[in-house]
Amino acid sequence: MDNHVFNPPASIPSPENSTPTPETQAVVSIRNLQLPSGVIAPNIWHETKEQPALASVSLWLRESFTSAASQDALDDSTVHYGELSKRVRAIYESKDGQTSAVNGMFKAAEHMARKPKPDGNDKFVAKRIAAKLTLPKASAFGDELAMSEVRLYDEKGTKTNSFVTFSCKNLRIPTLIGVNAYERKGRQPLVVNFAIDLVERLGGSAMEEMEALFPLERALVDVSLPFPKTMEILTMRGTDMAVADYREDGLRDSGDIGGAHVQGTPSAV
Repeated sequence: MDNHVFNPPASIPSPENSTPTPETQAVVSIRNLQLPSGVIAPNIWHETKEQPALASVSLWLRESFTSAASQDALDDSTVHYGELSKRVRAIYESKDGQTSAVNGMFKAAEHMARKPKPDGNDKFVAKRIAAKLTLPKASAFGDELAMSEVRLYDEKGTKTNSFVTFSCKNLRIPTLIGVNAYERKGRQPLVVNFAIDLVERLGGSAMEEMEALFPLERALVDVSLPFPKTMEILTMRGTDMAVADYREDGLRDSGDIGGAHVQGTPSAV
């Protein structure tokens, strides 16, 4: 158990490092759980196919699990991470689960967070739940594409707010870059991490959202031409492109971009 389930690059804001840290640090997490049947999502050719996926989910508890710790036994103050893992895997074995993106993880986590009471006054032990779906085979030029969401809840388990991030890890762009003449004699791989924070969800379904976001990595490769001299201009081009693209997209009627963040590092100097 820890208070971080996601590990975005330090300089890239995300729901996990931009949201104020809760006072209670009691967190139950599962990380990079291999899903049994994969998920339905766009692949590198933008075809909707079943592909391998990893699930990560964390629950920030409303109160510390002191009673469970003092008795050395699970009770309503905490969440059984083994049962949570089984429930997540079970949901993604169904066709509905395979097309649910991060929603399947929230369905499982919300069920585990709700503790039924005989009088009907159920207890919802989580005040924040974060989920991340990682797709290693969905990126044409990088290590992975990922969709993340954080949801906040009131004491009855009603969602009060949410934060969504789409990210690409270690996108490799062969380009000429550098301010010195000798640096521009040949291309070198530029390793780029980028993320887009969304104020609201895009589209009417998870599939619409993925179909809108996944082509972004190819677009970012395109903005490396003409060859820049500095990473600063590449970063600005990438950010401007992401924001402009989604303000023109028809899906923008249902959401808005909170920010686009691009970080690049030459692999050779």
